[in-house]
Amino acid sequence: MSAESVQAKLPDMYEINLMNFNSSALDDSGQLELLPNPRRPIYMKLGSDILEMSQLATEDFTQPESEVPNPDSLYIVRNLSAEQPEAAILLDSGVSHESGIALAGLDRYRTLSRGSVVIGRGTDATPELGLSSTVSRRHLGLHFGALRGYIHLQDLDSTNGSRVYLDPADRGLISYKRKLIVLAESGPIYQTAVNRRWNR
Repeated sequence: MSAESVQAKLPDMYEINLMNFNSSALDDSGQLELLPNPRRPIYMKLGSDILEMSQLATEDFTQPESEVPNPDSLYIVRNLSAEQPEAAILLDSGVSHESGIALAGLDRYRTLSRGSVVIGRGTDATPELGLSSTVSRRHLGLHFGALRGYIHLQDLDSTNGSRVYLDPADRGLISYKRKLIVLAESGPIYQTAVNRRWNR
């Protein structure tokens, strides 16, 4: 799907602004936690760039699925706004695939298997994505929980902000950080009512 067609559908999607720290979708440090294995793509708008994150489909593997260790752990992130149509990286949320997993047509992409990645223009981030100058050198942190592969997203004090878009039917992917609202003379005060866990 092109960046233009995704841009046209964004107003109808559920938006989470990672810079809105009063959002009930974020924890007290501004992190969004999503359940693993989304059935539909997750879109991220970093500056003016639109990125798509989705799980790899079974047909992407040239090996039998039974020979692929934990195929559900593999994701692909594409920059739909890049001039190069193949601006993408593979993410492994769990098992390392350095032993060589054959991916049909995807062996040209860099595979990151350390459980976390910084998306941005910096050489220590994801230069493969061909991000524009509206994206910071270290823009978005993406981390997978060690036990269950929960997806954690956090804006890294970027210049132009980060927004995440879900299909309205996928709002259930959000692991809401329930907040207690304490009424005070100065207005509502939000207090996080659950402990943060980075290993889910």
